[in-house]
Amino acid sequence: MPFYGPYDAQLLIEQYSSEIGVHPVEFKELVYLADEDRYEEVDQVREGQRVFTISGTQVRQEYLAKGKPLPEWFTRPEIADILQGAFAQVPH
Repeated sequence: MPFYGPYDAQLLIEQYSSEIGVHPVEFKELVYLADEDRYEEVDQVREGQRVFTISGTQVRQEYLAKGKPLPEWFTRPEIADILQGAFAQVPH
């Protein structure tokens, strides 16, 4: 279970934006619409649409740590190779 909620960082930045001089560009989680081969903000998905999601934790633990190829809908193979190479170089 995540320690922070998905939009907690955005809320904190907004709360302190005038103090720190940073103004966020907010967006919702993106999901992949499998039948349309495109991404959409999660709150724009219609009922019944088939969506794929993947978290950063899943990328690290289920794919990169195990040498498993990342899904093609998630990233291009060239980028997946770079991520895998970078992950392999970081001590775990």
